[in-house]
Amino acid sequence: MARCDDLAATVLVVTCWHIWDARNKLREENINQHPSSLALKIKAYVDMIVEHLFITKTNHRREPSTTTSWVPPPAGKVMINVDVALFTNARSMGAGVMTREHSGSCIVCCGIGVPEVILLELAEAIAIQRGLQFALSEGLREVLLASDCLTVVQRINSPSLDRSIYGPVIQDIKQLRASLVETSNP
Repeated sequence: MARCDDLAATVLVVTCWHIWDARNKLREENINQHPSSLALKIKAYVDMIVEHLFITKTNHRREPSTTTSWVPPPAGKVMINVDVALFTNARSMGAGVMTREHSGSCIVCCGIGVPEVILLELAEAIAIQRGLQFALSEGLREVLLASDCLTVVQRINSPSLDRSIYGPVIQDIKQLRASLVETSNP
């Protein structure tokens, strides 16, 4: 548990408690709960905890403290920029993916929406994943990747296996990057 982040520890504790409670109900009251019903209860309970304890209700959008501008990729390469927005009331995320060449011209872009995503890092990882999938489907192979989520960028660049809740998405990003000629995070 000492190596877990808060969310993983919460999921573990809630799961153990619900299994213990289901065992007691079966033993003491002869009430047998179906595993899928138990899983739904666990998910609902974890979602409630995450919504009320881990995610603040404040506006996370802030203006940058310094003026920033887009830096073009070198000639012959393209840059994939991703940005996400969380819609906590709708329990979903939206993301924009834009691919531009060295002159700044947009080559391709897309927008995506994904339900049931309320964690910023997971949303950013999904946006990067979709951006790389989109680039590969368009035949783009020499890309630079731009993201404003340092945590996700560090996890992508880490050689170790990511065991966080969004670790599978990070692993998929690493595999997608291996399909490209060159990728880097500016």
